Amino acid sequence: MEPNLYTLDRFELDYAIFLKRPEETDQLLIHRSEILTPIKEGDIVQIHDTGEEYEIHLVASEMN
Repeated sequence: MEPNLYTLDRFELDYAIFLKRPEETDQLLIHRSEILTPIKEGDIVQIHDTGEEYEIHLVASEMN
Protein backbone atom coordinates (compact mmCIF):
# COMPACT_ATOMS: atom_id res chain seq x y z
CA MET A 1 0.00 0.00 0.00
CA GLU A 2 1.23 3.48 -0.93
CA PRO A 3 2.18 5.57 2.12
CA ASN A 4 0.05 8.64 2.82
CA LEU A 5 2.52 11.50 2.73
CA TYR A 6 1.51 14.99 3.80
CA THR A 7 3.12 18.37 4.31
CA LEU A 8 2.17 20.23 7.47
CA ASP A 9 0.97 23.46 5.91
CA ARG A 10 -0.03 25.39 9.03
CA PHE A 11 -1.71 25.44 12.41
CA GLU A 12 -5.09 27.16 12.73
CA LEU A 13 -6.41 27.48 16.27
CA ASP A 14 -6.49 23.93 17.66
CA TYR A 15 -5.96 22.15 14.33
CA ALA A 16 -3.05 21.20 12.11
CA ILE A 17 -3.75 21.46 8.38
CA PHE A 18 -1.91 18.87 6.30
CA LEU A 19 -1.75 18.87 2.50
CA LYS A 20 -1.55 15.49 0.75
CA ARG A 21 1.54 15.08 -1.40
CA PRO A 22 2.50 15.40 -4.15
CA GLU A 23 -0.30 17.63 -5.50
CA GLU A 24 -1.02 19.24 -2.11
CA THR A 25 -4.64 19.97 -3.06
CA ASP A 26 -6.38 17.62 -0.57
CA GLN A 27 -6.46 18.74 3.07
CA LEU A 28 -6.50 16.73 6.27
CA LEU A 29 -7.30 18.45 9.57
CA ILE A 30 -6.10 16.85 12.79
CA HIS A 31 -6.65 18.26 16.28
CA ARG A 32 -3.40 19.26 18.02
CA SER A 33 -4.17 16.96 20.94
CA GLU A 34 -3.92 13.96 18.59
CA ILE A 35 -0.41 14.87 17.40
CA LEU A 36 2.16 13.16 19.60
CA THR A 37 5.12 13.62 17.26
CA PRO A 38 6.91 16.98 17.52
CA ILE A 39 6.46 18.58 14.08
CA LYS A 40 6.52 22.06 12.62
CA GLU A 41 5.17 23.80 9.54
CA GLY A 42 6.82 22.54 6.36
CA ASP A 43 7.61 19.08 7.73
CA ILE A 44 6.74 16.06 5.60
CA VAL A 45 5.01 13.27 7.51
CA GLN A 46 3.45 9.90 6.88
CA ILE A 47 -0.05 9.61 8.36
CA HIS A 48 -1.93 6.40 8.96
CA ASP A 49 -5.55 6.50 10.15
CA THR A 50 -6.12 3.45 12.35
CA GLY A 51 -9.81 4.23 12.71
CA GLU A 52 -9.29 5.22 16.34
CA GLU A 53 -6.31 7.57 16.04
CA TYR A 54 -3.79 9.01 13.61
CA GLU A 55 -0.27 7.60 13.58
CA ILE A 56 2.09 10.36 12.43
CA HIS A 57 5.72 9.68 11.52
CA LEU A 58 8.19 12.40 10.54
CA VAL A 59 9.72 11.73 7.10
CA ALA A 60 11.60 14.98 6.43
CA SER A 61 12.00 18.10 8.52
CA GLU A 62 11.86 21.64 7.16
CA MET A 63 15.27 23.19 7.74
CA ASN A 64 14.14 26.79 8.41
